[in-house]
Amino acid sequence: MGSSKAEFHLPGAPFAGPGARADDARRAIRASFAPRVPSYKGTVFESSGFVVEPSGVQAQVPIWVGGRPRRSLVRALELGDGWIPFGLPVDDLETMGRTDDAVEALAVRSEGFDIVLVPEPPIDPIGDAEAAVASQHRPRPGRRQLAEGPRSIGRKLAGHGPMVPGGRDRANVSGRGTD
Repeated sequence: MGSSKAEFHLPGAPFAGPGARADDARRAIRASFAPRVPSYKGTVFESSGFVVEPSGVQAQVPIWVGGRPRRSLVRALELGDGWIPFGLPVDDLETMGRTDDAVEALAVRSEGFDIVLVPEPPIDPIGDAEAAVASQHRPRPGRRQLAEGPRSIGRKLAGHGPMVPGGRDRANVSGRGTD
């Protein structure tokens, strides 16, 4: 989606309202992926009268949303299948997951939700395999280490409650950790 005016200026796109355009684009993709003759009319995008061959085999294409702001988590819960936060302290992730809008968006989900925690700084297992392995086994100065694995963090993001109505915890949290 972008957060810098320069990212929008170069292609000549308006900077105002990128979230609404991105949300409508996600809805358009979802509506158009599997049907042979898709039709969609949203707030920004509209399409109909064409055939997609081959169309998607699965009912919907998985959509993962990345970002740092709380709204990216809520947007992922409302319109996506997963969230990839980056550069956020663990405490911030937990706080974001407990906000009213995130809790409400999570409560109405009927499907699972993935969270991928990306290492900071990024590692390069192909270019420097030894450093990549070592980085996962030593504390980094000035950084809070995870005392728990990513599944525990996923449970905290869910507010220690069920991920879907009915009580079944269907969260899938990927990453390296102790659990």
